[in-house]
Amino acid sequence: MLSDEGPCCYMLAIYSANGKALELVASGPDEGPDGLGKCGMDMFKAELEKYPDKAGWGGFRCNAVDNRQNTISKRAKIIFVQYMPESAPAMRKAKMGPHKGAMKETFTGAHCDIVVEKPEDIAADELVKTLQAATGAHKPNGYEFNVGEITDADYYKDLS
Repeated sequence: MLSDEGPCCYMLAIYSANGKALELVASGPDEGPDGLGKCGMDMFKAELEKYPDKAGWGGFRCNAVDNRQNTISKRAKIIFVQYMPESAPAMRKAKMGPHKGAMKETFTGAHCDIVVEKPEDIAADELVKTLQAATGAHKPNGYEFNVGEITDADYYKDLS
């Protein structure tokens, strides 16, 4: 998922039944568009829906898009997700805190962290705000959370 060369754009690990291990339950896709441009917010959310009562960790790729006149560039961004559904056991959720550091090490270079209780909590508009707040002076004017779908994020258009 962290490599620009492979097609993988999301992964999800859920705690085992005894809570002593994480099990990789989803990653993918196995095939996808060549090169940079793989994004998987909706695919990741679909995987979360399969585990409404299991806590876990995951992440997905998106692209920051700069569309400036005759030049379009895309830069990969990684969203790190702590998944704590309401129906997951309270003790399991409480024990997630100490694991965050280790999980962050596996997602080196994540651009933002989010905590969600249900897949619908992952919303493009909210992610744009979070990602824009984490950028420097050069802000992208859009984000591609799913292949071919650009969410407007032009910070500068509102200043003119």
